[in-house]
Amino acid sequence: MHLLLVGENGKKYLVEVHGGMQRVSGLGVVDTGLLGNAKIGEKVELFGEKYIVVQPEPSDYIELIRRKTQIILPKDTGYIITKCGIGPGKKVCEIGMGVGGLTIFLAFTVGRTGRIFAYERRKDHMAEAKKNLAVLGLDEIVECFDQEAEQGIHQKDLDAAVCDIPEPWKVIASIREALKLGRWCACYLPTYNQVEKAVLEMERNGFGEIECVELLLRRIVVAENAVRPDFSMLGHTGFLVFGRKIS
Repeated sequence: MHLLLVGENGKKYLVEVHGGMQRVSGLGVVDTGLLGNAKIGEKVELFGEKYIVVQPEPSDYIELIRRKTQIILPKDTGYIITKCGIGPGKKVCEIGMGVGGLTIFLAFTVGRTGRIFAYERRKDHMAEAKKNLAVLGLDEIVECFDQEAEQGIHQKDLDAAVCDIPEPWKVIASIREALKLGRWCACYLPTYNQVEKAVLEMERNGFGEIECVELLLRRIVVAENAVRPDFSMLGHTGFLVFGRKIS
C-alpha cells in the first residue's frame, strides 16, 4: 500500500507502507509502521513537520515518477484519451511505453474490463514501467511485449492505438491492420519533420480526419489584487497527430 504525504508547503512524498524503515527521497528515513494506522485526511508529524495523509491518484504518481525517459504529460494525455474515445472496457495498443507515464493513465481509464497491449523494445524501460504500474495496482491490466512494433502487432480489432516512438511511420500500416474500422491512432512527436512523415504515411494507409495539434498549458498566479500569468511556461512538449481508420 502507498500513501501520499502532503506538507504544509505543498511538497509531496510517496511512501510505501510495509511496516519497516524506508528512505524517502527529500524527506529522510521513515518508519512506515507509524503510518500503517493513519487515516486518510489525518495529520502526522515527521521530523518536526506536519503532513496530511492522502490516497495517491495517478496524477500524483506521474508527478513523482522516476523519469529515465521523457514522459507524455497529463495535458497531452487527457486530449489523447478523449480524442481516441478511450474508456472502460476498451482494448488499446501502446507503442513505446517508456517508463509507463502514459500507460498508467491508459490502464486507469480502461479499468479492469479493458486491456492495454504495450510494446517496448528496451527491457530496462519496460522493467521500470512494470514497477510503476504495480505501485497503483494497474499491472494486471497491461500486457507487455519486449519487441519493436515494426516486427508486427499481435492483436486485432483494437479500439485505439497510441504511438510514442521516433519513427511512427514505420508502423502505421501495422496499426491500420490492428484497428477496428472507425477507430483512432494517435502519435506523439517532438518535431515538425516527424509530423510531416507521419501524416503522409497515414494518408497513404487510408486514414482520414487527420489533424495535428499542440497543447500549451499556462499557469495563473492568483494573489489578492495581483492575478497574472506565471512568468515561466513550458512552451513545447510535443505535437499530437491523430488519424481515423476509414477504409
